[in-house]
Amino acid sequence: MNNLTLRVRLTLLTGCIFVVVTILLTLLSIYSAEEKIVQPITSSLLNQENSLHKEIMDEATVETKLDHGISSYIEVTDVRKAKEKFINQSLIWMVIIIVAGIIIIYVVAGKALKPVNDLSRKIGNISEHNLSQRIEHISTKDEMGDLTASFNHMLDRLEESFLYQKSFAANAAHELRTPLTTMMAGIQGLK
Repeated sequence: MNNLTLRVRLTLLTGCIFVVVTILLTLLSIYSAEEKIVQPITSSLLNQENSLHKEIMDEATVETKLDHGISSYIEVTDVRKAKEKFINQSLIWMVIIIVAGIIIIYVVAGKALKPVNDLSRKIGNISEHNLSQRIEHISTKDEMGDLTASFNHMLDRLEESFLYQKSFAANAAHELRTPLTTMMAGIQGLK
């Protein structure tokens, strides 16, 4: 996971949460539809059919009731087909919403991380030859403003350290010239 960019990692982590929530909401809607719509309708139709079989009537009434029982069976079948269609459509929409959501998360993560990429590019342009260059202070009171201020403060300390190093090298060279010159003169005198 360390080889992935921050944008991809944010997308994956947020996408996982998004997928779980979307699946839970879809399952909840399917369960609610089953509990609140399908079961009451089905049980009502089946109760009508059961009451038909319990009644004892003459032949003409039985034929009429049987026709009604067949239509009840057809209605129960229609309810079951509608339930299956609802479940299939819910699952298809769930997949579409998950894909669209992850794409949107990726785009939004890119926009949110744009200041970090800009700062990284600006930092990459600074070398030991232009340590006096500073990053423009970001006026926001967030992590990016803090990071910019910290980086500029680090550049101040680094530039100061380089100046001390240059000064030390120049002083050391100057201090070593006199003894070296004396030694060279002595060597030439001995020759």
